[in-house]
Amino acid sequence: MSENKTRWSPGCVRDRRESPEASPGSRPEDAAGNFLPGESFCDVRCRHGHETRRFNIGRGHFIACDCCRTFLLVGSNLMSRWRAESQDIWRANSDSVEGYEVIK
Repeated sequence: MSENKTRWSPGCVRDRRESPEASPGSRPEDAAGNFLPGESFCDVRCRHGHETRRFNIGRGHFIACDCCRTFLLVGSNLMSRWRAESQDIWRANSDSVEGYEVIK
């Protein structure tokens, strides 16, 4: 396992926020793989309660669950923060989900 993968591992702990089912807009029948939607892309959670992380690759916004080894594109150019990031950051973000399943 690369150092990058180890660095991102949250230890597969349950999310400290309320349960994923409690999030407004989160309905199990609307799940995309292991991800439950919310009212906005910031509300997407892992249906198993694992911590998730948000990151950008270019103008694309993604959410990953390191425990489930999955990630999901939630939109692009929705927030301008990606413009301040370098290609090195995007490459590191891309490397951090290498081998993960892309949920569509």
